[in-house]
Amino acid sequence: RCRLEVLGAMQKVALLPACELDRYEAFATGQHAVRAALAGESGVCVTIEREQGDVYQVTYGLTGLERIARTERLLPPGFVEGRKPTAAFRNWLRPLVAETAPIVERLLDGGIATLPTKGVR
Repeated sequence: RCRLEVLGAMQKVALLPACELDRYEAFATGQHAVRAALAGESGVCVTIEREQGDVYQVTYGLTGLERIARTERLLPPGFVEGRKPTAAFRNWLRPLVAETAPIVERLLDGGIATLPTKGVR
């Protein structure tokens, strides 16, 4: 067994095409970072926090690097049952991958159907 720890490695090896939401959020995150830098902020990272509700919406913020560096944020326990993704995970994921839904469904149903049970990110 091995564990991949390189930030962004999964995005680099994924075969999913970039979607409009990815491009929009990447641009908005960059804008937020520039505004923070121009305001004199330092030692912070831009965050994207998903809001509650049926409609996908996010807010951008800043947090200190000490809250992010050398930490991990695990998926909620209800996202994995046994070694398979649950309906709750699929519902959470749906707006993020709407443009690539057929590809993602194939991955969830076959390509990554067995997920690790410990240290699930």
